[in-house]
Formats: sequence, C-alpha cells, structure tokens
Amino acid sequence: MGSSPSPAKRGRVGEGAGFSEPSDTFREMKILCKMNFKEDNMYRAFIALLSGLSLAALLTAGAAHAEFPDKPIRIIVPFEPGGANDIMARVTAPNLGKAVGQPVIVENRPGAGGNIGSVLVAKAPADGYMLLFTAGGATQNPALYRNLNYDPINDFTPVAVLGFGPHIFVANPRLPFTSVKDVIEYAKKNPGKLNAAAGGATTRLESEMFQLQNNIKVEIIPYSGTGRASTAVLAGEADFVIMDTSPVISLIKGGKLKGLAIIGNERHPALPDVPTAKEQGFPDFLGGITFGAYANAKTPRDVLQKLNTTLNKVMLTPEMTEWFDKVGAKAVNMGLDDARAWYLKEIAAWKDVVARAKIQTLD
Repeated sequence: MGSSPSPAKRGRVGEGAGFSEPSDTFREMKILCKMNFKEDNMYRAFIALLSGLSLAALLTAGAAHAEFPDKPIRIIVPFEPGGANDIMARVTAPNLGKAVGQPVIVENRPGAGGNIGSVLVAKAPADGYMLLFTAGGATQNPALYRNLNYDPINDFTPVAVLGFGPHIFVANPRLPFTSVKDVIEYAKKNPGKLNAAAGGATTRLESEMFQLQNNIKVEIIPYSGTGRASTAVLAGEADFVIMDTSPVISLIKGGKLKGLAIIGNERHPALPDVPTAKEQGFPDFLGGITFGAYANAKTPRDVLQKLNTTLNKVMLTPEMTEWFDKVGAKAVNMGLDDARAWYLKEIAAWKDVVARAKIQTLD
C-alpha cells in the first residue's frame, strides 16, 4: 500500500502504455509532473508557472491586435474650407464617427494645388488614423506636377471611391450653339477663335481632352475657380466652360447660361432637358468630380478593408444620400482592389492627356 504502480502498469509517457485515466493533454501533463517532481510544492510551482505564461501570452496577443480604431481619425482636406471637397468631408465625418465609435476630425491643409495636404498624409504613420479626402487632385496632380514630394503609386492608395458627380458643358446663350456638335463644327471652321474658361486643374484637363478627342483648337483661359470661370462665360469673356453642375443649375434654368451636355452617363435630375454627351454621339467625352478617401499605401490590409467597408456603408446613409442628391452626385461602392485599379488607370489617363496636349508641367 502507498507504493507507486509498477513500470509495467504505469508505462512511459508517449508510449501509449495504458493510463488508467483519460489521456487528454492536461492529464498527461499532470502525470508528467508527478513523475518528475517528487516534492508536491515543486509540482504546484510548475503548474502556476505554466498558467502565468499562458495568461501573459493571451494578454500580449490581445494588446497587439487591438481593434481598429481605438482613437480619433483625422480627415485632411487639402483645400480651403467651403469647397466641394471640404463639404463632402464635413458631411461624411459625423456619419463615419458614428459608424466606428470614434471622433472623426476634419482639418484643412490647403496649398500648392492640394499637394501640401497630400504630402502630410503620404508621410503619416501607416495606421489608418489619417485620411486624405480629395477629388481630382489625387489622380491629376501626378500628371501636372514634376515634383510632388511623394510617390503617388507607392506612398498612396485609395481607401474608398466615395461618389461621382458629372460635369456640365455650359455656353454663353448669345452664341448659336444648341449641342456639343455645334461647338465642334464651329471650332473646326474657326480654329483658335473659341475661348474655354478653366476653373481649376480638372476643368483645364477636361477642356484639353475635348480638343484632343475632336481634333479642334480652342484657347483655354485659366481662372481661379469655377465660380469665376462661369462668371466669365456670363460676361462674354469666354464662350464655354466645363465644370461641376450644381453651381450653374439656377443660371441655366433662368436662361443666363445654356447647358449643352451633361458630361456623364445619365442626365442630371435637376436639369432633365439637358442631354448627355453620350446621347449626342460622344460616348468617350466623360468628366466630373470623383470624391475619394486615401491613405498611406503601407497601411495594413485589414485596416484598409475595415475603412473601405465602413465608408461604403456610410455613403448610403440618408444624410449622405440627401447631400448627393443636392449636388447631383451619386455614391460609388467600390472594393479595395477595384479602387486601386481605378486609381492607377486614372493617373495613366491624365498623364496621357498632359503629354498629348503638350501641357507644361509644374514644379
């Protein structure tokens, strides 16, 4: 009595020589401990050590994989307050904050055509807590500037393509144009006599694209913004402008400007009588403002995926739908890989336009 079982009955761990108790992992460890530590206090110390190591490992793993986000998110708008990019960001921020359970703060960092704010985000930590909200600048500045101070391909990636609003082709009503075709025919007969107002990089490049696609020559006059450009057309300083639709809806309805074409795939709900360029036989003449959210390209994939999924859902909320309807835009639901492919394709397309139009790039 009191003696331990004989070797024949006890067997050795790992030989499968019949334990009298179930051979799950914990019982094997218990038997191993009893075999190798005769003193009971040593046995208890060993079990305590194993438990402590397991708990420490679990705590470390939990800390290393804290759920994103666990602090406020910053949205950088690389333009002055009050513009379309700024308004888009400020409408989005509270809805995004509600969805992720963290404050979302909008900051304006204007300058250098949007490049100052872009550099800030490109050089930020790759953790998803700083996003760039912008439209054409993300894909057009790589074509227009020689020195961006960041690599648009390797430093940036789109988190989500948020929405798209088509541009409109607007002319002075005193001119005898009723369609895009009329403008093209006049320009071919009178090279260089038509003046196009350009209110920024996007409208400048779209005017250049219009020339290239139709083999015509017009003079492009730059203005400080689309508001100033549309005023120039009103005053007769310029003959037409390609620009965002919402600022000129009332002017077109009042007969002060003439809407010749929506530069998109669908008619604008506020201007149902203005046909698309596609309807007029120009399916490749497309332009508009594409709102996007961008982050450091080295941000972990799971963080980018969560932001993409959340932002796509936010774009469908009643608040965002109301805003899109007001400006004649629509939400765009695009996954990460599709957004990346779109981004690279847009950069290449605008570089082609700049090269073919022989536009002098900026420093």
